[in-house]
Amino acid sequence: MNATTVSKIIDDLATNPGFFNAHGIDLESCRVPPRKIRFKDSFRDGEFLYLWLVLRELSDDEDGYLVVFG
Repeated sequence: MNATTVSKIIDDLATNPGFFNAHGIDLESCRVPPRKIRFKDSFRDGEFLYLWLVLRELSDDEDGYLVVFG
């Protein structure tokens, strides 16, 4: 899978009439170009998991959610 494919999937999800945005955030302003980032796998000690970062929600104090896609 590449960044273009991930972007297309996120586009499809965001425009799906059944999509529920529980936090009410503006998806377009929070979307970031998909890029793979490394996470420590909490289920497999010492192993890493690579996921696509697709959304970064920023609040006034710089805290917020990261949304990743696997």
